[in-house]
Amino acid sequence: AQFKALNDEALRIGQTTSVGATDAALAMDLLAKAGVSTEDIINGTAQAVVNVSEATGESINQSASSLGSLSNL
Repeated sequence: AQFKALNDEALRIGQTTSVGATDAALAMDLLAKAGVSTEDIINGTAQAVVNVSEATGESINQSASSLGSLSNL
């Protein structure tokens, strides 16, 4: 169920932003490796990574790393 929810969220992000679903999935993977829970990833953290990336011009990797670090404070 969690895998499907992650997949659906990546597809949604890919359809509604300038970032493709593959990059959204990469962001999710990086967030998970940083210790962010699956629930948090699905409920807005992945979208936040994309928003930060689009707003700052940072790569998805940079944005995911930054937000992943903040979530562990």
